[in-house]
Amino acid sequence: MTDDRFGSFFLSDPDAFPGAVEGEAWGVHQRLLDLPGGPFLIRGLSLAQASLIDRDYSASVTATSASEGCHTTEVRRQDPGFFREFDVNGWEYTLDLDFASDRLRLAALQSAALVPWIDGVTAGLWTSVEDTWFQGVIENYLRVIVAHRLLLRDGLLLHSAGVVLDGSAYLFIGASGAGKSTLAHKALESGVPIFSDDLNAVVGLSAEPVVAELPFTGELRNQDTHSGEAPLRGIFLLHKGERVACERVSHAEGAAAIVATAPYISRGADNLDPLVEAAATLTARVPVSRLTSAADSPFEEIKNAALAFPGSR
Repeated sequence: MTDDRFGSFFLSDPDAFPGAVEGEAWGVHQRLLDLPGGPFLIRGLSLAQASLIDRDYSASVTATSASEGCHTTEVRRQDPGFFREFDVNGWEYTLDLDFASDRLRLAALQSAALVPWIDGVTAGLWTSVEDTWFQGVIENYLRVIVAHRLLLRDGLLLHSAGVVLDGSAYLFIGASGAGKSTLAHKALESGVPIFSDDLNAVVGLSAEPVVAELPFTGELRNQDTHSGEAPLRGIFLLHKGERVACERVSHAEGAAAIVATAPYISRGADNLDPLVEAAATLTARVPVSRLTSAADSPFEEIKNAALAFPGSR
């Protein structure tokens, strides 16, 4: 019989999910991360966990003090038996998310989190690992909270390939398999910098939208990526075809595609209105077009089509 309770895939006893931030800290170390939607303060780390954050998020770790509006997370020890054991060979990483009006619960591989929506209230992250497995624990946790904090702060996190052309950012979005990583590979091979082939942060939706650097990449984890920010000049919906072509889409179609591309956000009533509003705000300021190309289309053709399309400069 299938267990449909939240967290049943990852947790030995889903009913034992913590209802408050409690338990023993892993250590006394903390790291402040300057990420879009943040800053994010991670406390209660062991030295090993802090060292992994230093290694993977070196460009985002800041020595400044936590300020008002900082999102704080306490990392707590959890007994390994709290989590189910299963064979991860061939398993595609997933998360179990449970949304409510006042909080988010997350269950994942060797981790669980409780994230209140009230500003100033500390979140909790429980894990049984501090070795290299912690790399996946902290990254997947950060991805989720960055997505939600951005939405609260006039921004969006989008599954996309972010490419920098002539100093401006262009996002290429689409469902899994649409060709985002392939396009990012082509850009790098052509000497064109990219932000990420997986997740990109758009900030300042209601003013002048820009793409801001994030340390979250997909297949291109070990590649050099663009740092800083760049103004967002165009969004392209990836479509497979025999030749390179661009066509403008309606605001409604563009907004719907953006909503579908925003990860980790509930499509329930509590989150749908802010997400739809953010997508509509973005499409009112940045042109959205459909880009058709083939797997073997040269990047130079894609670049020329993107730059030549009206409104994308």
